[in-house]
Parts: sequence; structure tokens; C-alpha cells
Amino acid sequence: MPVAEAMVDAGAVRFRPMRLTALAVVVGASVILFDPIFQGLALSLMAGELASLLISRMAVPVLYSMLARRRKAIQVVRSAFAGAGARFRRRRSS
Repeated sequence: MPVAEAMVDAGAVRFRPMRLTALAVVVGASVILFDPIFQGLALSLMAGELASLLISRMAVPVLYSMLARRRKAIQVVRSAFAGAGARFRRRRSS
């Protein structure tokens, strides 16, 4: 399976649990939102959960695709140098 297709499938499968977790945190923190003592805690919980949801939905697939491209490029370079090294050793040993 190509990397892009695997990332789309994984994103579709993981989105619902991530969304439900974020919603549960926001609803749970909204209970203490109106208490002046815990208002800062509630706001930071909500903002942190929403930020982590957005970051994990955008940054993780982008970083993974960059890593997959880099890994593929390294394999191409290594295979090119492996062939050149074998030719060099054959010439030198003669």
C-alpha cells in the first residue's frame, strides 16, 4: 500500500476517537469553567486539547510523509553507491 493511501486510511480511522476524546475533555472542563478559581485551568485544558487535536491531525501526517520521502531517497542513494562500490572493488582487485 502506498504511503499516501496508508496515511489517509489511518487518518480516517483515528479521527473519530481523537474527536470524541477532545469533546469529552471540553465538556468535562466546561463544568468548572464558571468557577472563578478553576476558570484558568478549564481554559487551559480546553485550549490544550483542541491544539493537540489540530497538531496531531496536521503535523503528524506531514512529518511522516517527509520521513517516508527521506527514507526512500536514502535507499536510492545507498543502492546507487552499493553498485558503484562493487564495481570499484572489482577493478581494484584485478
